[in-house]
Amino acid sequence: MVACFDTTEASTVPDTAQIDTGQALTSYSIFVKWTAVPSAQYYFLMVVSQATGQTFNFTYTTTSAVVGNLQFASNYDCYVYTANQVGVGSASKVRTITTLVPPPVNISAAQTGSTTARVTWQPVKDVLLYRVTIQYLDDPTSIPFVKNVTDTKLDAQNIFPCSTYLISVSSFNKFLVPSEPRNYTYTTNKLTPVASVELDYSCTTQSVMVYWSVVLGADSYMATATSDNGTQLTCTDQSTSCQITGLSCSQNYVVNVIPISVTCKNPINATSATFQTVPCAPKNLTLFRECSSDVIIFSWEHMSNTDHYLATSVDSKGEVQECLTVDNTCYFTHTVCGRRYYFTVYAVTGECSSQVSSSVDISTAPCIPQNVQTFATCNSDVVLCSWDIAEGALHYTVEAFGTRERNSYYNCSSQSNSCAIKDVQCGEYLTIYVTAFDNECASPWSLAPVAETAPCPAQNVSMVKECEAQSITVTWDQPGGAIFFMVIAKDSSGVTYNCNTMDLTCKIKDLNCSTIYTAHVIVSNFQCNSSESQALTLGTAPCPPTNLSASAEFGTDLGTLTWAPSANTVSYTATVTGTQGHVVSCSSNTTTCSVKLECAYQYSAVVVASSATCNSSRGANFTFNSASCTPDNVVVDLNCSVNTFAVQWKGSAGSTGTYMAIATGNGTYATCNTTSSNCTITNLKCGLTYSIYVTTTFGNIGAMEGSGYIVQSAPCPPQDLKASLNCSNNVASVSWSYSKGGQLYKVRAVATDGHEDQCVSYANQCALTSLFCGLYYTITVTAEDMNCTSKPSESVTIKTVPCTPAQISSMVDCQTNALTVFWSNSSGADSYIATVQDSHGLATTCQGTTTGSCSVTGLSCGQIYHISVVSSDGHCNSTPTPVADTPSAPCQTRNVGIAYDCNTQIATVWWTPTAGAWLYSVTLKAASGYTVICETSFSYCEIDYLLCGRNYSVSVQAWGWTCSATTYLHQQLATGPCSPGQITAQYSPSIGQVTWGRAAGADYYTVKGVTEQGLTVSC
Repeated sequence: MVACFDTTEASTVPDTAQIDTGQALTSYSIFVKWTAVPSAQYYFLMVVSQATGQTFNFTYTTTSAVVGNLQFASNYDCYVYTANQVGVGSASKVRTITTLVPPPVNISAAQTGSTTARVTWQPVKDVLLYRVTIQYLDDPTSIPFVKNVTDTKLDAQNIFPCSTYLISVSSFNKFLVPSEPRNYTYTTNKLTPVASVELDYSCTTQSVMVYWSVVLGADSYMATATSDNGTQLTCTDQSTSCQITGLSCSQNYVVNVIPISVTCKNPINATSATFQTVPCAPKNLTLFRECSSDVIIFSWEHMSNTDHYLATSVDSKGEVQECLTVDNTCYFTHTVCGRRYYFTVYAVTGECSSQVSSSVDISTAPCIPQNVQTFATCNSDVVLCSWDIAEGALHYTVEAFGTRERNSYYNCSSQSNSCAIKDVQCGEYLTIYVTAFDNECASPWSLAPVAETAPCPAQNVSMVKECEAQSITVTWDQPGGAIFFMVIAKDSSGVTYNCNTMDLTCKIKDLNCSTIYTAHVIVSNFQCNSSESQALTLGTAPCPPTNLSASAEFGTDLGTLTWAPSANTVSYTATVTGTQGHVVSCSSNTTTCSVKLECAYQYSAVVVASSATCNSSRGANFTFNSASCTPDNVVVDLNCSVNTFAVQWKGSAGSTGTYMAIATGNGTYATCNTTSSNCTITNLKCGLTYSIYVTTTFGNIGAMEGSGYIVQSAPCPPQDLKASLNCSNNVASVSWSYSKGGQLYKVRAVATDGHEDQCVSYANQCALTSLFCGLYYTITVTAEDMNCTSKPSESVTIKTVPCTPAQISSMVDCQTNALTVFWSNSSGADSYIATVQDSHGLATTCQGTTTGSCSVTGLSCGQIYHISVVSSDGHCNSTPTPVADTPSAPCQTRNVGIAYDCNTQIATVWWTPTAGAWLYSVTLKAASGYTVICETSFSYCEIDYLLCGRNYSVSVQAWGWTCSATTYLHQQLATGPCSPGQITAQYSPSIGQVTWGRAAGADYYTVKGVTEQGLTVSC
């Protein structure tokens, strides 16, 4: 027989705990304590009533418990079970516990003597002995009195009056174990309340005499009077009366009398009596009167215990009025204006009166001012007002209501009997009132005589001239207080013109031309004159111009007129009429102007001078001749490509001389000469506006018709071309200086591979938004107007953002723990940066040039690395490539364990799962080379087909997506021994000998023999 040995750990249910302590605490609770069991995690306590079968279940982690809410004097069986994660152990031995009997109820005590009392209680069934404890609560340090009695009463000694005791009674069971006590608090008192209390109150002395009946055992008495507000007054006496003084008014008092002995007093159920004191002096006095009334209302707070009130008023001249009322208000009528009234009141109850209240006072409204007078002067804006002093007045207010500006209003204040109203407007017709004031009231108005101020100056004065009549009409608005008007006009020499009227307009006639007049208006009411109105200035119509002359200019058909200036003239208009009926005019703000004439005609001219509002009369006519005719029908054609003017015209009739075409602009000119009717002007400057003329050797000049006689040359090429690239969006911003003649600009960018991008702008900048990555672009700009395009500007070159790398891949070197990133080169890139970020967000970079790869070392195991690449040219970086994920090598397995089951001959290998592994390979290898492999995605593997009697080395290999990591177990696995072979047996009558061949892996052997009868022997 072969024995196979192996060890493994297994848990069983915990051992049994035993109850070592069980006792009753009270009539309703018990205490249970049991032994601790190390393998137990929980204890289940079961308490079962023997009488009712009611069961209580409790779970504890400790080894003791208190169980309450039980029935008194009852038997309870207690069991304890242990438990752990495997299961519940066996029950302990039963422990029976009996709860205590209950304490007695209805405990009471009664005084039986001056220092004795009897304590009684209701008996408890089956209880023969009780314990009584008496504690003196007024002295916590005193020793309690304790006595056991068999009766349901106890006569206690040393129970003093006016004391408090705690009496506790417990019941003994048959084992003489006391129950919990039941408590009763007992307070002693030996004095009885007084039988009656009588009072005698005196309102004159504010005191009360208190009388009471005698109490047996009292040494003295204390009478206490308590008011409504809780204030207490006392008196103490050994007889049956005492006096309480210092009573407050308007109070309801409750009087208690307490008997007092040497040791205590009896405040319980004290006999009481009540009384009311005399009312207090009325308070919260208030006065009310309306200023317009002669009635004053005097009121106060109503006082309790009052029959009626007597109120008195005394005015400032000593006159007295009285008012008797049961209410808390009196009305005092027929008061006199301007006086001060003083009021008091007291309350009356029976034959008693309260104290007189404090005094309050109030004044009646001031009297009306009398004998009011007013005064006004022409040259002042002040109106004076006076009156006689009014009784009771402290100050006065004068109010004046005018007739101007929606009932204008003025006022002044004074503490005397006169007042000056200032800043009164002109032209007022004032109604004046005077009012007297004290600090609270005003008297009625007192009407004063009407006051009138000087008339106002004329307003909104305006002047209008009649140009042909040389007259001025002056108008104005109706001012306040006006009856009569005077208008005065004056020229610069001081000559005056007058006009008088009662209307609101006046005309001044027969004035001089080209003369400035200043005019104003004066208003009168036949008592006072106003100040002068605002002066206005107005000029008459200009005089007609004189000294007219004219001249004609060859080649332009212009006629220029000149004349002598006319005073106060803004502009001139000249009208020229030809004998053929041609009429033309020109205007000028100087003394000359030019008109376009028809050649070879006679013209007459006349000039009219104009001011801002008038024209002069027509001056004398002047006759002159226009210039002879010039070449005409001039036409110009611009050649944009070479910037030249092709000029052609119709020649002068009969002319055989030479023609010259002239282009002038901005201080420069260019010409061409010919004997025919066309030629080309070269050497033009770009971006200029030219005027074109054709002249002959006779001096005659012809101008191009239409378009204001001007032609625009081709625009100049833009200058200062600049370009900058935004690396973030591969957009080039292009700017340049504005060019002469340029209205629109076109930017053209051409790449080295022929790609083009353009932008157009009316400003001096635009953006190229469609550039390809990784290219050099040559940029130029041209300017355009309505007809031509300039030559291109000087070019600039930019390089665009390098292209994003393509074909991103990576490779992990499992031996060196390094990661190599590969990419294909991108256009425009000088270098490349690869960013490698692990699963925790930790990133590192490597840089490559044109090799197309770079490496990162020191990878962490079990990580997913996120890879992206950007290219760079030293100035800009490309956008990152899409992220590529590459796993690193898995981490080595940890906590590798192994177990061998001798019965099933199966080995189990387990480990902790590792990061980055998706497959595990377990290898068991014997010294002979025999190998068994198990692959799994779990964290354990079961291996059979192992050879007996062998030692196996154990390794666990974790496989990731790119690499693996191997962990070798330091200990070897030994399989069970092989079965012995070549067994032989030899017997003798008393001895049997067995032999066998050695078995691999066996340390010792056991031989067992069995007879047919079942007897066994072994060695």
